[in-house]
Amino acid sequence: MASANSQLATRAFSAERTAGAGCAEGAAAGAGSSCASRGDGCSGVDSCGCARSRRRRESNSPTRANPAAPAASSNCARRVDMELKTAFYSRSQQNFRPTTQAVNRIPPATRKEDQRAWRIAVPMPPRVVCIHAMKASLLPTARAFALGFPEAEVVNLVDDSLSADVVSTGCDSRMEARFSALGAYARDCASADAILFTCSAFGSAIERVQAESSIPVLKPNGALQRDVVSRGGTVGVLSMFRPTLPSILRELGELAAAEGAALDVVPRFVEGALDALQAGDEARCAELIAADAVQMLAEQPQISTVALAMFSMAFAGPEVEAALARADPGRGGGLQVLTSPDAAVAELRTLFASGVLAAGR
Repeated sequence: MASANSQLATRAFSAERTAGAGCAEGAAAGAGSSCASRGDGCSGVDSCGCARSRRRRESNSPTRANPAAPAASSNCARRVDMELKTAFYSRSQQNFRPTTQAVNRIPPATRKEDQRAWRIAVPMPPRVVCIHAMKASLLPTARAFALGFPEAEVVNLVDDSLSADVVSTGCDSRMEARFSALGAYARDCASADAILFTCSAFGSAIERVQAESSIPVLKPNGALQRDVVSRGGTVGVLSMFRPTLPSILRELGELAAAEGAALDVVPRFVEGALDALQAGDEARCAELIAADAVQMLAEQPQISTVALAMFSMAFAGPEVEAALARADPGRGGGLQVLTSPDAAVAELRTLFASGVLAAGR
């Protein structure tokens, strides 16, 4: 099927290129026309009345009696080209975006316009560009989309120097400029229909991207925070990356104040968990997170919700729930454990269902 699609894309390009020499119908022979491709026109007749003979072609030359011939040929070229592009999609058993190889065969002058037109004309899933500051967030993001929004097309951009640099610089103006550039790339180059940031230590930088964008731009913890605030009470927030905590505390405080909700936040940094995860030891990482959650509950028994504040912590959710249930069986599973990826993906799916998020925006 890939070969058939490539052949069709090649024919579309050939038709458009041949139009400059005087006749598009001849180049359409591979798409089912009876015309034979020639550099100076064609011999034979297809459905749009191409000249049958060289004499007829010469009579239609702009130097003879028919100065409108180039425009007619151009119009025909566009029609044939669009028919071939339609066939390019119809040969697929599922909706898909043109491959880079196929798109690159389209003349550069029309490439960007064609891509946008194709995405509007052909039903396609929304493209969500996920921007990561840690490689560890790739897998939980993929898991969350596979379970919660499998029809979305997910594109990943990774710059793991962001998480290294923010430790020393904080979210300063240069960091915000870097995020602005990433957002512009996702919108203008990767054709994002929505952007999802997956590292929660960059709140103000992500807010700048939101202000600059006309498409949905989601913070990693935005949906989780709204869930936390709606529940109220006391929430324990666990993070294995220290810069995350000041950012999420500020955002939760602002959101609770805006909603007029009573919310107490107990932050806790999980020492050594990120090192274990980066070393490939997920079991040790989950064990450390669960142990800190149990210790936090012992110190603050009024906690009613536990939030795992990082995408890369989501895999530990079931172990944390099990450890808390063992530590306090009297609650009967009443302690809720929330994770960032699941909440963010659920929000994206809701935006898609409501029409706010759509392919080709």
